[in-house]
Amino acid sequence: MSINSIGTVLRIAFIAFGLVAVWYLSISGIYFLISVLFGLKFSFSITGLLFSAVMFLRMFFPKNVFV
Repeated sequence: MSINSIGTVLRIAFIAFGLVAVWYLSISGIYFLISVLFGLKFSFSITGLLFSAVMFLRMFFPKNVFV
């Protein structure tokens, strides 16, 4: 592989990681605020389930992609 293709693959990986990190941090932040406000127990497994549900919905119902 040439240097250009390695750079392109790394750029794609960093963008994908960044998008996943932003979505995960925003979902866990909202869940943390809700758990603090309502006195619920914060759990990373519930955060993972919420993240999976949001990603599933984003994959199959992308309303703002082709608008």
